[in-house]
Amino acid sequence: MFLPKNHFTWGRTLAVCTCMAVALLSACSDDDPDADPTDADLPTVTVTGIQANAIIWSTVDLTVAADDNEAVEKVELKVDNVSIVTKTEKSFAYALNTVALELEDGQHTLTVIVTDAAGNEKKQEYTFTVLNTLISTDVREDFLENGQRGFIFLSDASGKTIVSYEFENGEAVRLTAPAYTGSDFYLTEVVLDGSDDQELRTFSKVNRGIWTLTPTSAPYDYAPAGDATLSFTNILPGVDYTVNTDRMDLAYVNTDRPTVTVGLYKNPSKIYITRNEDDDSPTHYLLTAPMSTGSGNPSIDLGQVNTALTKETIDLSNYGYEFGGVSILGLVTPGDFNNAYHISYTGPENNELEYRYPGSAFPTYYSEVELFGPGFEVMSFTEGLPDLTPLATDAEINLTLPDINGTVTGTDIDFIMFDIESDDNTYWSLFTAKGAVDVVIPEIPENLETLVTTESSNPYVGLYAWQKFNFDGYDGLLNFIRNSNHGAHELDGRGATYRQIEIHLTDDPQGRSRQQAAKSKALAHSGRKRHR
Repeated sequence: MFLPKNHFTWGRTLAVCTCMAVALLSACSDDDPDADPTDADLPTVTVTGIQANAIIWSTVDLTVAADDNEAVEKVELKVDNVSIVTKTEKSFAYALNTVALELEDGQHTLTVIVTDAAGNEKKQEYTFTVLNTLISTDVREDFLENGQRGFIFLSDASGKTIVSYEFENGEAVRLTAPAYTGSDFYLTEVVLDGSDDQELRTFSKVNRGIWTLTPTSAPYDYAPAGDATLSFTNILPGVDYTVNTDRMDLAYVNTDRPTVTVGLYKNPSKIYITRNEDDDSPTHYLLTAPMSTGSGNPSIDLGQVNTALTKETIDLSNYGYEFGGVSILGLVTPGDFNNAYHISYTGPENNELEYRYPGSAFPTYYSEVELFGPGFEVMSFTEGLPDLTPLATDAEINLTLPDINGTVTGTDIDFIMFDIESDDNTYWSLFTAKGAVDVVIPEIPENLETLVTTESSNPYVGLYAWQKFNFDGYDGLLNFIRNSNHGAHELDGRGATYRQIEIHLTDDPQGRSRQQAAKSKALAHSGRKRHR
């Protein structure tokens, strides 16, 4: 039996459509809602042992903890984009050894990269600073003079030497000790000049960083203009006149000496003149018109020395001062201590101190006080007129050398210093903070054992309390030295302002000579240059 031709065609078309439907249904089965979705979640990571902007040294122990919603494939650590370790564990400990990695001092970046099984990455960065160098100091080209030798050494809390180094002029000193992991230490400076006297200066609790060494002398700019020849008229018989210049150069004028030559700091500059009549102290003054260097100046009429000096009397009965002196300088320009006039020098007498000064003739004054009592010495260097009040200090100190402990308190005290003097002319200064005191005199390192000796049968120990008017405690002292040009010299250098008291903690084996030296200094009027 034969089918019609068109029936055959329809059957073939139906078969094709059936195949297409099956294919379409098969394709639709790829969008099965029960299939697993693609993992797009980033892994997480936390790192302990380091914080952003941390300062680190030696070895830092890190703990890395990564996690992921599926699985952690690997964790990689990089420093400055260089791989240092890769782990397949999601959590682990790692010792970041800055010395072994040869990381230079300065800023670096730690990058933590976590990769999960789907290839997702999580990056986390930490910027940190390496400080493996304990102390960095650049020695001035003119630091050591005339065969001097310079040393710096660091000691731990027990006084044991960490590192000791002899430096040269112009050297960039970088002290390192990989085995030492502490953040602070004792720092001691030594400059030897071959004489019998040896001076050491130690600072406690010095942090890693920069430092400025203290030379035996600090240069300062001082370029005087030259000498001026001065002549005088109307000199009263039997009267002495004192001629003072801005170079603090003094000369005496009377009927037998009507002409003098004195030094000027600035050219021209005024001359400050006082006269004494029936009083041991000056009574009147004159501040002249500016005079110039050379011999062409007009004569000065001493009849114009007729303005009375201002007299002040201070009661000392509550202080116990026995001797010493107070000096007053007149400043032409506040803060300019090169351009200064010597105004007066006087000492205590019968529990009083009297001084005289020319009122408002100078815009400002600078006072230097050095007064002695039984077992103590008071010093005050201040802008303005003299302040004779001792720096209030309460001290209880136990000495079992080399250990020193106790307490030192006082509202205005910024820091303290112990002065240790041995029989062989070794002078050791140890600076530390007020409050609870627990310090040790460091051991002498091997490279100084034959050069410095501290053996003493009867050492003298004195406690100095300091008030620096622009400081904020002991940290203020350390920061001041780090940022200074001449180290500790600038603490009490020309024009410095501070108050200080020294309390004798032991009997002074050189007490008599020290007292006599102080009296000689007082009698010499602080060593001012004068002409007779």
